[in-house]
Amino acid sequence: MRPKFRYVEDSAKGQTGPHAGSAGFLASLVTYGNSTLRNKDTLKDSRDADYARATFDKTLMDTFGYALLPE
Repeated sequence: MRPKFRYVEDSAKGQTGPHAGSAGFLASLVTYGNSTLRNKDTLKDSRDADYARATFDKTLMDTFGYALLPE
């Protein structure tokens, strides 16, 4: 990184509109950087998870580094 690199900690989405209250850099890093938390509540409806397991191409998901959904 450059010596004068500065990251913005606030949400890039702003504080108004449909994304008001979105997580900023550090909060996102804590959530999505943690493999046990990153998929928490992603698919809230079990039918969505069932569809994904039945439909998504496992080889393609592996190729692009996506984790398979647990059974």
